[in-house]
Amino acid sequence: MLVKRIPFAALLTMTGYATYKMPPDQYPYAFIACSVALVSASLGVLRGPQHSRGLVNQVLTSLMDFAPLPLMNIQIYLEAKPLYALAHSFSLIPLGIDILVKLFGDECDDKAAASLKLVNNVINMASLTAISIIDDNYMYFFVMLSYLMAQASLLYGHCENCVWTERIHLLFFTLFFFVGILLGTAGHALVSVSPLQHPYAFCACAVGFCHALASLAETIACEDRCTLCFKRLTCSCIEIMTLPMLNIEFYLKSEQSSPLALGHGLFVVPLAFDLLTKVSPSAEGEDDSTRTLKDLTILGNIVSLLFLAANENNAVYGMMVVAAFIAKYGAMFMDSLIAGTGECTGLLGYSLLFGLVPMALKTGYHILIS
Repeated sequence: MLVKRIPFAALLTMTGYATYKMPPDQYPYAFIACSVALVSASLGVLRGPQHSRGLVNQVLTSLMDFAPLPLMNIQIYLEAKPLYALAHSFSLIPLGIDILVKLFGDECDDKAAASLKLVNNVINMASLTAISIIDDNYMYFFVMLSYLMAQASLLYGHCENCVWTERIHLLFFTLFFFVGILLGTAGHALVSVSPLQHPYAFCACAVGFCHALASLAETIACEDRCTLCFKRLTCSCIEIMTLPMLNIEFYLKSEQSSPLALGHGLFVVPLAFDLLTKVSPSAEGEDDSTRTLKDLTILGNIVSLLFLAANENNAVYGMMVVAAFIAKYGAMFMDSLIAGTGECTGLLGYSLLFGLVPMALKTGYHILIS
């Protein structure tokens, strides 16, 4: 029983620190948000996990689900865009409805309240993401991501088809963390790269961002067929398409090697074969010829970028070679050592790759060998 109170103790510690750092006279809405979490954590430490149908537990769950993020949004928008701040106070309406449903509602009302909660959370997370882009503040984005992780873990934990074990718990949160990193780096690259000046790099970043969204949806949805199919398609695209598109962009930028740029466009052949094997209903899986063609394309583009890095004496290109190597072969190596870690390693490699794209496209060179 004591072990089950550890998460509440961690929440109590963090919210206590946050409440201390949020004076009510300066940050009233953030202080209220932290206070709500503090009350919930305190009760959890004192009483331990309660039955899901307990009245006090249900009310506190509603408050934790609906109150903190809108209150934080109000506080953030008051400092950045005061005009839109109080629009987030409309979250009080679904909060009141949810509490009434928990007190007096039936099963149909529960489903309606759950849908309302989903809409409310999505709107507030989108709002926080928007202000993080407008203010160029990545910390807001990670606040949104942590809230999304909390909601996703609740959804995953209540999924009837999922067996919640310690290993699944660890892999789920690890995967979610690395997906978040990829989403952040690809999103930052997407915002930083101009589609008019660097169309190929922008397309590569868009593929990475879509794959991150697909992976995020797949971790949230419990074995949903649609999300799994979409993730398989984006996985093919990010594996085969990303590095050749970046190579085209970098070779076009090069004064010495620009004639070789469009030769990397041959990636469309293995990409087409790979996508056909994954969308065809009669295909049983990836055959050896398609896999070999895909591996040769990836390896060839890694070698091509390594050649360009040496030819241009550019350290950023060299780091991107390492990132691409980790994403492909490092993932295979880690998965052979510890099953289930390959995808996380691949996501980390792609995150590093996309994080280096804006730096690689900037004017000037980072010397590889002096």
